[in-house]
Amino acid sequence: VLRACARKAGLDDAAMQAEVDAGKFKGEVDRRVGEARAQGVQAVPTFIVADKFAIQGAQEYGVFKQAMERLGVAPK
Repeated sequence: VLRACARKAGLDDAAMQAEVDAGKFKGEVDRRVGEARAQGVQAVPTFIVADKFAIQGAQEYGVFKQAMERLGVAPK
């Protein structure tokens, strides 16, 4: 999947694969996963709304609308 995405983005998929295999991005991925966990992220997808609410998992429109209303920004 990563190689196909790299090709679609116009990148050299073999070079990208070699960098992934060498662990080039592991530290950055681990750092970002740690940041997400520190924010309470436990599901994918998770939407952080105005740094105040974390909406986790696939949710219906009403859940997002309620978050916006609590922020004082009611969607139309």
